[in-house]
Parts: sequence; C-alpha cells; structure tokens
Amino acid sequence: MSDALRALAREAIEDGRMPRRDPERAWATLGMQTLCIVCHQIVTADDPAVEATFALLGTRPTLRYAHAQCYVAWEQERQTLHT
Repeated sequence: MSDALRALAREAIEDGRMPRRDPERAWATLGMQTLCIVCHQIVTADDPAVEATFALLGTRPTLRYAHAQCYVAWEQERQTLHT
C-alpha cells in the first residue's frame, strides 16, 4: 500500500467523506463510472470496487463507492486512527 494512497484515505476520514466506523454493509463489485470517495478518480467498469453503506443516526443510509485498493487503505487508516 502506497503512502500516498494511505494519505488520501486519512484525508477522507479527517474531512468527513469517510467515517471512522465500520460500514453497516459492504460488498465487492465492479466500478460504475463514479468517483472514488477516497482518491477522486473515476471507478471504471473494469475496476474492482467496493460499495459500502453507512447509516447516521436519524438519517437514511448513504452509499460510498471506492476502488478496492482505496477501500483497503481506508480500512488500514481507520484502524490506525482507533489505536
């Protein structure tokens, strides 16, 4: 995992684009021509991706899309910030 990608994941957590907690649900898929919430690059139809839902108290669940490697970087940074 590159330091640059982990830095982007940390920034996504710090600015609130990605939460520090577990998603309610996450699943692997192929990209859907949408922006990755971590690196801001397009997740193309050929890219392995993760879709994750996060529910906030009193709100509807929100869906986040990320490249698979960006999601892994987010998981690693999230765990680091919890210790």
